[in-house]
Amino acid sequence: MRKSGGFVLATQQGFCTYDEETKCLQSVSDPESDKPDNRFNDGKCDPVGRFLAGTMSMVNQKKDLKNKV
Repeated sequence: MRKSGGFVLATQQGFCTYDEETKCLQSVSDPESDKPDNRFNDGKCDPVGRFLAGTMSMVNQKKDLKNKV
């Protein structure tokens, strides 16, 4: 949750802000735009309030899904 309201999210397309009142999702940054097979896995705030998030490859997930169909 941000001081100014809403949330910071880690999405497949990078970091976004979300405003609950307006339902507005706004892109902030895509630090791994050069890695289209990666997605953010999880994130949390550190003690100073910075939002940190890890990424993971979706390559094996795509193969697994393909084999299940």
